Amino acid sequence: MLEAGVNVSCGQDCIRDPFYPFGRGDPLEVTFLTSHAAHMSRPHEIETVFDMQTGAAARTMRLEDYGAEPGCVADLVIIDAADPLEALTRGADRTHVIKRGQVVAETVTQRRTAWS
Repeated sequence: MLEAGVNVSCGQDCIRDPFYPFGRGDPLEVTFLTSHAAHMSRPHEIETVFDMQTGAAARTMRLEDYGAEPGCVADLVIIDAADPLEALTRGADRTHVIKRGQVVAETVTQRRTAWS
C-alpha cells in the first residue's frame, strides 16, 4: 500500500480491555510491534513506521493543526534516543510528554556504570 502511495497509519485504542488486554497506549511500543509485524526493519522503513504513528496518523484523522510549527497544537513525546532505531532497540525513555504546548509528564533517567 505504501508503494502505491496510500497513506498508512497505525495506533492503538485498546488499553487493557477484553479485546486486547496487553494494550498500554504506548506509541513507541506500537511502532516496535508494527515494525516487526510488517517486516519493516531497514532504517528508512523504521522511519516510515514512526511516521505511521505521527504524520500519517494526523493525515488519516485530517488534523489541520498537527505539528510543531507556530500555530499548531504541539502535542508530542520526546524520546531519549539519537534516532528511531535506537529508540526501538533500547525501548528508550519518553522524557517529556507535551500536550498543547505544555509539559504534562516527565521521566528522569538515571544512568550508572560500574566504575562511577
